Parts: sequence; structure tokens; C-alpha cells
Amino acid sequence: MLEHRSGSEYEDLAMLDAKTGKFLVGNDKASGDFKHKCGLSQKEADTLISIGKKFAILHNHPNSSKPSPSDIKWLFKRENAVSSNIVCHDGTVYRLEKLRSLGFSIEDFISDVSNETKIKYSGWPDYLIDSYVSDTVIEFLTKNKYIRVEMR
Repeated sequence: MLEHRSGSEYEDLAMLDAKTGKFLVGNDKASGDFKHKCGLSQKEADTLISIGKKFAILHNHPNSSKPSPSDIKWLFKRENAVSSNIVCHDGTVYRLEKLRSLGFSIEDFISDVSNETKIKYSGWPDYLIDSYVSDTVIEFLTKNKYIRVEMR
């Protein structure tokens, strides 16, 4: 993944069996306007659901940034996801481990934090807004024992 995307602005994504580490499904085709993004096609997402196993999400961040609001969202939106692991090109690795399900919509929560941040810090560039939103959401989820976060 790091070799494949070295020197680029693109991300690869893999879903790995949480028990064995075996590759289940992934996408390494991001190009064009999909800089600093990754995701599954509908077919890949359907395949993952049909497998029905607990899995770990693994993807790279070419700019070596911390977990994004989208990373947090998809950890909770994918029911069988147990963790999101982000490998960065500077050697940093982030691991967000889901400890329990939420009793609220992660999308609505992130949206609310994002809207409040945009108002409070009007004029900040998008990447700083996203970084602040990530920090705020991660702090809340960690404090309330929804996730455990490690950085190495």
C-alpha cells in the first residue's frame, strides 16, 4: 500500500479479517479527483457484507495526517468493523479500535461538530477545520469509551 502510493496523493483501502488478517476486499484504484480519499464500490461493499466477518479497515494517508472525520464515520457505519488502521508515509500508524456501538448517528454528530467549528473558526482552511473536527470527535468518543486510539 505504501509502496503503491509512494509519492502520490492517493489512498488504497483494504478490509482484513479481524481474526486472521486475511485480505477480504479492497480498492487500490483511486485516481483523478479522488486525491486523499478512498472507498469501496457498491459491489465491493456488498461482497464485504455478504462475507459477514468482523474486519479491520486498513488504508494509507499520503500526507501523513491523523484520522479524518470520514475515517471515524466509516468505522461506525460499517457494523462489522472492529478497527480503522491508518498507515502514514512518514511511518506514523494510527489505530482506532471500536469498543462499542453508538446510540446516536455518527454522521449527525460529525456534521454538528463541523458546523459549529466552521462558525467558530470562520475563514480557516478546510484541512484545519477537518483536523479540529477529528480531534473534537475523537476526544468525545474516547472520553465516553466508544473508541480506543493509539498512535505509533
